[in-house]
Amino acid sequence: MFRLIVNICLLSVLIFFGGMAAAQPEENISPVQWHPMFKNNIEVAKRFNIRKILELANERDSSGQHRIKSVTSLLQQPLFSELENEFERSSVLMGESRAIFRTAASPDLPRVLNTAGTMAYAYYTDPKHQRAFNSLELIDTDPQTAEMNFYLIEYRSGKPIVVKNQRNCVSCHRTRHNWAIYRLWPGIVDGHSIRDHIRAPEGTSDIGVTMDIWELNMARISRQLLNDRAYRKVERPVIAALLDCPIETFSFDDEQAFELIRKSTLEEYYADAIRLIEDVNVTNNQNISYQRRADGTMAFGTLLNQEDPRRLALVRYFLKKSGSKVNDKEWSTSRRPAQSSILFQASGALGLNRLAYYLIHNSPNAEVLKAMVPDSAKLTHGARSETPESVCHELLSGDTRPITN
Repeated sequence: MFRLIVNICLLSVLIFFGGMAAAQPEENISPVQWHPMFKNNIEVAKRFNIRKILELANERDSSGQHRIKSVTSLLQQPLFSELENEFERSSVLMGESRAIFRTAASPDLPRVLNTAGTMAYAYYTDPKHQRAFNSLELIDTDPQTAEMNFYLIEYRSGKPIVVKNQRNCVSCHRTRHNWAIYRLWPGIVDGHSIRDHIRAPEGTSDIGVTMDIWELNMARISRQLLNDRAYRKVERPVIAALLDCPIETFSFDDEQAFELIRKSTLEEYYADAIRLIEDVNVTNNQNISYQRRADGTMAFGTLLNQEDPRRLALVRYFLKKSGSKVNDKEWSTSRRPAQSSILFQASGALGLNRLAYYLIHNSPNAEVLKAMVPDSAKLTHGARSETPESVCHELLSGDTRPITN
């Protein structure tokens, strides 16, 4: 009996410490190294973040009562009001919404969506919908880890009620923002004619909101990959694929399998691109055309680059080869069928370049990779350029297993 008890105790200890080990992350990842073009947002995040917002909402006066008793009053505080228009905060007015209080938004009294620093927050302008009017919705992205948390601050009887990661928010957003490219999100309204009558900022910029969310999404995707041990096995070929290295420089275990993946991706790309164009035409009352060439390929004008699907196909191929469970279908921030691919969320190659930047500069092998890709700091969303052959050779020469285990 004594021996049985001892064995049970030893087994319990092993299970306990084994469970602790399993719960630990595979590797400690350093704080996010953001792209230089996002530097201003990171500076804003030092003074405009969820900790300071919650502290402000819960401030009390000398009598012990909450000093701020409504969302309107909260938004008038310097923490919010002193965000410099356009340079520190981007805003867009939503005449319809699928958020928690979806019935509270209308073209005349819209939901106001803002981005500032690494924060996205939204509020409502129709006082007839009291609960929505007295609520502030926030998505906080940690500048150190790129992890997202959802907050709802609701004022009831002059007191703030804070709910973190409410089920409705998490089930809809999961681990990402819900947004589309530029004006393809239904319900955006021009605020110039109504701004004087609502509590909205003077300037609105759906492009600014889009670019902020786009940048946060690139960091999220890179973190997803860097936290995946299987990705490390194919780190260099994935980066080479994102940088559009020529297909001849890669090696494949099964050329036929790759061709099937490439063909499948291209056909999927065509179908998505056609849906996207039709979506643009309907949403913006435009008439963008497309045509199929004699060789079976399609021409979409300047909307998207024909070569981008190949880059994504290569990324998919190497991730699948490594045994990675990461799914690029989760990379898009839009839940609309016509924008289900990251290619339509991040301007194709321009976004893939930026993702390569985050993977290079946040890798445990960052110094080695930066030496291989000396111009990696120039990988921006504003330029499309060919990757030098020497860089591709350096990334793919010899053994393509990870530089370190």
